Amino acid sequence: MRTALVVLITLMFAPQGVADTKKTKTRVWVDAQHTSVCWYEERRYSEGAVIDMFGAPKICARKYPNQDNGALIWRAVDKQGHPIYPEQQGKIRVH
Repeated sequence: MRTALVVLITLMFAPQGVADTKKTKTRVWVDAQHTSVCWYEERRYSEGAVIDMFGAPKICARKYPNQDNGALIWRAVDKQGHPIYPEQQGKIRVH
């Protein structure tokens, strides 16, 4: 009996499966702690931002070039304005 009462109360307060078509506004919440940004002097910078850091230009770029949603870090800039990534090491094979 107690289990049935708990299930009934849970179903009463569960979200309904029917969409409310009267609402027309869309709200987007961005959590700044989980958005990929680079930080410098307590300021956030998005991917592609170039700043002068310790007398040399740095660009906010991906930590790993093959990850589209990966972490961003400050990287050195080449003459064309592209981030300089370290050379990839060879693969380790185990036989």
